[in-house]
Amino acid sequence: RLDATLPGREEVGAMIDYQLNKAKQYGVSLQLGQRVDASTVMATAPEAVVLATGATLRPPPSLAANADSITAADAYVVRLAPVVRQKRVLFFDMDHSVSAYAVVDLLAQQVDHVVLVTPRTHIAQNVNYCSAIGVHRRLHQARVEIVTGHDLINFQRGTVTVRNVFTDQESEFSAVDEVIYATPRLVIDPLGSKLSS
Repeated sequence: RLDATLPGREEVGAMIDYQLNKAKQYGVSLQLGQRVDASTVMATAPEAVVLATGATLRPPPSLAANADSITAADAYVVRLAPVVRQKRVLFFDMDHSVSAYAVVDLLAQQVDHVVLVTPRTHIAQNVNYCSAIGVHRRLHQARVEIVTGHDLINFQRGTVTVRNVFTDQESEFSAVDEVIYATPRLVIDPLGSKLSS
């Protein structure tokens, strides 16, 4: 549902509604929006259990251990807007999905200057070709500064340090209000091993 709140991602809400309706049609009992443990699940005496526990974004792997706090893209969307209008935000992208660029679209509406940094040689690599053209068009029209081939190294007192993945040359962006990242995910699965035994 979070993804459906982003610019251009409204169709995700319709897909979720369809899946929920189909599950109900086939008699699936859904218990959503609550924390459970293995004993809670087993107390219902289920015939089968499908775990949809989600995932969390990994911290950027090259970020200094003493870096100032940065924000996962999903946490930013939950917050949905900066408390105060920000002047400059850096978005670090290792995800390259449609959802990541929807967050950048949202930032471009809310922030004066967005810098998009990725260690890859170009953006939107996990987006189909036709949709990637749309991503490029929207980001360029919004004047998002796109920096490819750079890794996020540090964020200290408003200064972001990035490193070129080919030359190891470091450069800085100053006066950055916030760093937001989209990275590969880590599965959240505290129940799987407990239920399989």
